[in-house]
This record gives sequence, structure tokens and C-alpha cells, in this order.
Amino acid sequence: MNSEKIEKLSQLVTSIIEESGKLKAEVQRLNEKIEEMESENRAVLERNRKARTDLKRLYALEDSNRKMEKEKSVVRTKVNTLLENLEKMNFA
Repeated sequence: MNSEKIEKLSQLVTSIIEESGKLKAEVQRLNEKIEEMESENRAVLERNRKARTDLKRLYALEDSNRKMEKEKSVVRTKVNTLLENLEKMNFA
């Protein structure tokens, strides 16, 4: 081989090694980004799980509140009826 071809081959090998180093660095950066995004995803999933749990609790509390409102109305009606009956009684 003549020296020009060897020089050109040497430049190509050097270029490939440099590009390989850049690609390795890029792969490392991308792997770190993947880990970071997976961590963020786990955090979001945990917040989502907590939000679902809180939502279920909220629905249960709302249902309980509706039942109490109905019971309150029934009790109020009964108390009013009792008061009216007491007013009608003659204690003299």
C-alpha cells in the first residue's frame, strides 16, 4: 500500500473512533434520560394511584353525606311533628 492510502485509512479509522466515542456518549446520555423518565413515570403513577384512592374516598364521603342529608330531613320532619303534637296538647 502506498503512503497516501495508509494516511487516508488512518484518517478514516480515527474518524470512526471519534464517531464511536460520540455515539457511546450519546447512548450513555440517552440511557440516563431513560432512567430519569422512568423515575418520573413511577412518581406520576404513584400520584395517580393516590389520586384514585382519594377519589374513591371522596365518592364514599359524598354518598355518606347524601344519606345523612336524607336522614336529617326525616329526623327534622319527625321533630316538627312531635313539636306540633306537643303544641296541640292541653296541659291545663
